[in-house]
Amino acid sequence: MRDRRAKSRPRRRVGRLRSGACTGAGRVSDVEILRRRALSGTRFLSLERITARNRYREGFSSKPYTVEVVHRPGTDSVACVLYFRKPELPARAGAKSIFVGVRRAFRASLVSRRFRPLAAAERPRAGVYEAVAGSVEPGDRGWQGLRRRMSREIREETGLTVSPSALKRLGAGFFPSHGQSTEKIHLFCAEIPPQPRIVRAPAAERGEEGASLHFFELDRAIALCARGTFEDPKLEIGFRRLKERLLRSSSK
Repeated sequence: MRDRRAKSRPRRRVGRLRSGACTGAGRVSDVEILRRRALSGTRFLSLERITARNRYREGFSSKPYTVEVVHRPGTDSVACVLYFRKPELPARAGAKSIFVGVRRAFRASLVSRRFRPLAAAERPRAGVYEAVAGSVEPGDRGWQGLRRRMSREIREETGLTVSPSALKRLGAGFFPSHGQSTEKIHLFCAEIPPQPRIVRAPAAERGEEGASLHFFELDRAIALCARGTFEDPKLEIGFRRLKERLLRSSSK
């Protein structure tokens, strides 16, 4: 009986794409900004529409396209992990002797989520656990400027005094939303004297009143990040980096 199965045909070789064709992000060498247009701006944020085109290693460019980008006045932000060692626990207790601070605050932006289409159902709330953080001002320059800004933010958000020299860099900065924002967050850590489990924050603006600083054992804080109790990514990144830093210093 004759085999009616079709014979496998050899694959056709795909030739090189002609000049002007999109070759994919793998060959993009640069992005050229053709036009910038301010759409709106406030004291804290500004929205800009950028017209750009990709440059390829082969020497040609893509067609122009537009993106919308959010900027802060000082572009970047700072955040800090405040921690203390519980004195009654021995140093060999490791992370169990370390307690880290988490700020409990109320944010109107979270309440506004109830008016947005959400991919997954959630319980509306205004309270959130967040990192001690703040926006960089245009005059804050260099690492000393960032440390001074972080020291001011700690005092404003917690009432605690931490000198700029006590702030240690906690790894490289990172982009929390690089697809739509130019903001980079610079992380610091600072060891402070032992504190009560809850520290009431000083009086603040209406948008931040009622805040408090809560302290959790480090490993439990990391677990609460994975569980979704702490939803600020700065917290999990900071906690994990702090634990790695402390483990390295204890092994020396």
